[in-house]
Amino acid sequence: MGSQSAGSNSWRLVQERVQLAMASTEAYRFCRNAHNLAIFLSLVQRVDETGTKSALWSLSEDAGSEQLEMRLTEDLPSRGLQWR
Repeated sequence: MGSQSAGSNSWRLVQERVQLAMASTEAYRFCRNAHNLAIFLSLVQRVDETGTKSALWSLSEDAGSEQLEMRLTEDLPSRGLQWR
């Protein structure tokens, strides 16, 4: 997942892949609710949906915290999601 900090011109790559021990349709439904991402993505502290395909992610790292405006760019039911 690539992201750009709000109010910033610098890009950075944040990538994390997870496997959930549940049926693919159940996993898709769980992950499609953006609020659930903070449960299993290590850097994500909170997600606030701002639209049907957009959200404000609050990240926390050793160096501090930041908020990123993210867009759902790939939405394949029962297969996967991609946010940028």
